[in-house]
Amino acid sequence: MFKPTAGFVFEVMGHKYIVANTKTLFTIRSLSNMSSEDLDLSHVSGVHKFSLHDQRVDLERVNQYHRPLATNVAGIDAYAFEVSTNNTICGIVFFQFRIAMGHPIHYVFINKLWQMWHRDYRHWTWKLVFVVTEENERDFEEQQWKPSSGANTWKGRVSQYVIGVNAGALWEAMHT
Repeated sequence: MFKPTAGFVFEVMGHKYIVANTKTLFTIRSLSNMSSEDLDLSHVSGVHKFSLHDQRVDLERVNQYHRPLATNVAGIDAYAFEVSTNNTICGIVFFQFRIAMGHPIHYVFINKLWQMWHRDYRHWTWKLVFVVTEENERDFEEQQWKPSSGANTWKGRVSQYVIGVNAGALWEAMHT
């Protein structure tokens, strides 16, 4: 299978895996300090597909896994909100599905959200979770921001994490 095709298939299956498993905690590993933490998306109950032409992001859809209609959004493949115990948004989690070990992060879309939300929501935690194959998870390292002129700014705003998924879990999710 050609690498671009394999990447596309992994992403499609990966979206299904994330949505199918929101009722259990995901263990994600920080790429800056290698510590692990739990990611709770148990409030997510469905998928919302959105257009990049929509200038506002729907903060009313807290319980949705947000996927762009376009397949070539720079920097992310999906996002979901983290919520506190009183059901208010306390963070945003971006997902990027990767079969390659190195892939720069193009922050165009993330920057758009930052510009729209930074005044009211800068206290949120902003996370970028790379969903990779289980084989690549252990050696996966912090990725570079592109263009490099804003790299230090984005490194301070958005924390990078990784989660490894095995092939069996992907196939199982496809049947749910």
